[in-house]
Formats: sequence, C-alpha cells, structure tokens
Amino acid sequence: MTNKLQQIIIEKREELKNFIYEPDIKDFPIRASFIDAIKKNKTDKLKIITEFKRFSPSNANINKEADLLTQVKEYQHRNVHALSILTDKRFGGSMQDLIEVTKISQLPILSKDFILQKNQIAYAKMSGASAILLIIKAFENDFDTLSELYNYANELNLDAVVEINNEQELEVAMKIDPKIIAINSRDLSSFIIDTKIFITILPLIPQNIVKIAASGILVKSDVIPIKDLADCILVGTAVMQNPKFLDEIQNEI
Repeated sequence: MTNKLQQIIIEKREELKNFIYEPDIKDFPIRASFIDAIKKNKTDKLKIITEFKRFSPSNANINKEADLLTQVKEYQHRNVHALSILTDKRFGGSMQDLIEVTKISQLPILSKDFILQKNQIAYAKMSGASAILLIIKAFENDFDTLSELYNYANELNLDAVVEINNEQELEVAMKIDPKIIAINSRDLSSFIIDTKIFITILPLIPQNIVKIAASGILVKSDVIPIKDLADCILVGTAVMQNPKFLDEIQNEI
C-alpha cells in the first residue's frame, strides 16, 4: 500500500511525462540570495519565511479565495525575510504565481514543489526563484538522483533547501553536503504533525548549515522552544488565514 507522499510522487511523475523545458542558460534572471536572507548571525533574531498556498492535500481550504499579490504585500509590510510560493496544483499553485510575485517583490523566493527532474529546476530558475526544495523522502532508494538534482541546482546558482523529517533522513541529507536543511514537522507519509521533532533534530545539525523549522507553527508559543535552535521558521497556514499572526510571532522573538 502506498503512503500519501508516494501517491503524490506517482501522480507527479505522470504529469511530468509531457513536461519539456530547455531554456537558454544565458537568459536566467538574477535574484536575491535565499541563504543570505535567512541565515541568522549572532546578533540576529529568528528569520521568517512566509508561504502562499490556497489549499493542500491535508487541508482542502486554507484560504482558497486569497489574492496572491495582496497576501504577499501583507507579508512584505511586516518585513519578512523571504517568501515560499507553492507551485504545485495540489496546493492551488502554479509557476505563474511565482512569476507574478517577482513583479512586485525583491525578496528571495523558494519555489516549493515536488522536484523530481532537472527541467523543473531550470523552470524555477527561469521564473525567478532563488531556491528550490528537495524532499529527502521523495528519493527513497534513489540517492544518485537526489545528488544529481542538488548539484544541478548549485550549477544554476539556486539554493537547494533539503527537507527532512527524521534522523535517518538527516543522515542521507548530510551525504550531499547541504547548505540549508529544513525540518518539516509534518510527516509526508501520513500528514501527521509532530513539532517535537524540532527539539530533537535541530541540535543534531552542524552549526555551519542553515536550519529552517517548517510546518506546524500555528500559535506564537510554538516559536519559543525553537527560536534559539533554528536560523529561520517557515510559516504557512497560520499566516494565510491571518497575516497579523506575523505580528504575534515577531513580538515573541
């Protein structure tokens, strides 16, 4: 029996069969550095990435009616450090959303999708992304592809955010010498959230790697245990439903 992520990957591979994209590498746009924006120096407070998604496989209506540019302007008004834009249809997104955001924002953007092949990375770069997401769990028993995609992102001067959910996945991630690791508190096999893994895994990540705590930050008290362990948090559902939640977080950190 396939788990939830495995089913999504099966669907995504089918969708990608007809996806052909071969851009001229000379035409790639230059955007602000993602890693520079979210890396916390000794005197910095916790950095914040805010996300745009209309719904998700685990939540059918996060904010289906949200206006993309209005929402992003709310984020910018509150001085966030970077943006995450869902570009997969299972979240109500598309790459066109990312392109539209680049027209009004100079913030670095993480293109958040189920990346499985090189031309998806090139498409994200051409569309204006500063970073892409590589989910360790999506590459079970296929380390070579994971490594190839990570290296290709580096060739295109894209930051690769390597996502993990447990200690075993951290061990795999470390083999590709990542610069950024995101701990997703949502297990994509089941969609169950357990924010306690932040406390367990963050201290295990070497200091030279930028650390993101992602998913499950729904109330301001969720930030307290991790603000000294992570460089950055990624907040999605809570700010999609109420951008003023950012004010509460910023007061807490």
